[in-house]
Amino acid sequence: MRSHVWFSSASTYFTASSMRSHVWFSSASTYLTASSMRSHVWFSSASTYFTASSMRSHVWFSSASIL
Repeated sequence: MRSHVWFSSASTYFTASSMRSHVWFSSASTYLTASSMRSHVWFSSASTYFTASSMRSHVWFSSASIL
């Protein structure tokens, strides 16, 4: 009986421990996903900014060459 109780408590402990690890991994992966999403948004806005900037420069050079 004592060994049965010991095994039960040990399995309960390991189950709880693995659950905590699972929660930790889930939150970590969620954090990394959110972080990479933010980086993606940053790169997208930066590339949009540079594209718009180069377009403005192109328009400026075109109008200058026409003049």
